[in-house]
Amino acid sequence: MLMKYQNVFATLLIIIFISACSDQQNIPVGPSTIEIHQPGWADKTSDNFHGDEIAASNFNMESCQQCHGADYGGGLVESSCLTCHSQDNGPEACNTCHGVFAASADDLANVAPPGGLAGETAVTERAVGAHQQHLSYYPDLTTTCNECHKLPQSLNDAGHLDATTGAEVVFGGTLAVIVTEGGSRIPQVQYNTSNATCANTYCHGNWVLEKSNSNSAFVYLADKMEGNFSTASWVDASTAECGSCHALPPTGHIASELTGCGNCHSGVVDDQGKIIDNGKHINGKVNVFGQEYDMF
Repeated sequence: MLMKYQNVFATLLIIIFISACSDQQNIPVGPSTIEIHQPGWADKTSDNFHGDEIAASNFNMESCQQCHGADYGGGLVESSCLTCHSQDNGPEACNTCHGVFAASADDLANVAPPGGLAGETAVTERAVGAHQQHLSYYPDLTTTCNECHKLPQSLNDAGHLDATTGAEVVFGGTLAVIVTEGGSRIPQVQYNTSNATCANTYCHGNWVLEKSNSNSAFVYLADKMEGNFSTASWVDASTAECGSCHALPPTGHIASELTGCGNCHSGVVDDQGKIIDNGKHINGKVNVFGQEYDMF
């Protein structure tokens, strides 16, 4: 009889022990000391730099999000990517890959190269080229990127990350294709990928103004005034110097010294022939005698 009670008692102890263990649903776990990444993961000069690893994966960010969370704020590992990637959109911001890293993206100059995807900084590098010249010339033109590129709204938009080398040049804006010559001159713009040149753009001299449609016919030497239809190199600033897009004065314009341009184009150019208001130059308009007209 005693043996029977001993067996029952032992069975109850086992049940209580198992039950007590099974109730521990939230057993504290100390922080892991396992190193997931190689040394130098956050060091841009290291062979193990994470930016190179991500670039090699064609910027597939899913593996990052699996550990650090969909918003990169810490996730399972409670380690936030936003400590370093402090700009809007964090690691998916434009200037994570090109431009000034972690700077405010409100200023387009911070988003565009330099640096390039591979860290390029020289204007003779195709990745850099004349980005800053264009952006600094039109600081108020918030759609500047759209003038030459199909601007993605997010990292994984179609056409953004693909197998092609470099950014595709797509003249999706309006400035390059301004129509002139009474509506008959429609620029057939071209970007030559082999030598990085732009041709047939309004902004580099593909325009004609007709005397018959002008309010200032007296300045014409012929029936029309026209630009130089120049081809500009993306990596050679000398191809876009003053006088390259149109002669000084333009072909078909009465003779005038450069220092006299301000007599008619006041507020645009000073008495030394220097442009003083970029917003009134190469803007798709004719600015003369204090008035602004559409190209005609």
